[in-house]
Amino acid sequence: MNDVEKKYDIETPVPEKLINVELRLLCSNKKLLSDLSNRYYNYLFQNSPTAKKPRVLQPFICDVTTRKSPCGQGTATWSKYKMIIHGRMFALQMTHQMLKDSAAFLQNTDVEVRLTLKG
Repeated sequence: MNDVEKKYDIETPVPEKLINVELRLLCSNKKLLSDLSNRYYNYLFQNSPTAKKPRVLQPFICDVTTRKSPCGQGTATWSKYKMIIHGRMFALQMTHQMLKDSAAFLQNTDVEVRLTLKG
């Protein structure tokens, strides 16, 4: 028998495709939102040193008007309330695995997360 030298199969790493992602964090509690966006930025910076700081979005202001008297016309007085929603936006390029890790990081927070995949 001939001693044939075997070629070892060495897998060359294939670079993963980058996905353009726009991530918006929205919350009525400004301190909670700032804390979460700072923690998320630090988390991103560990995985991708090219990550940029979040952009502060203009607050959404909602006016809610309700009647004070629940029955009848009465004095017909109204109460007005304001709700302010603060936001932060991250524009990122990440791999599929980084996207999964980010979703796991942002899970179970009191902040609304909106994820948009760009072409």
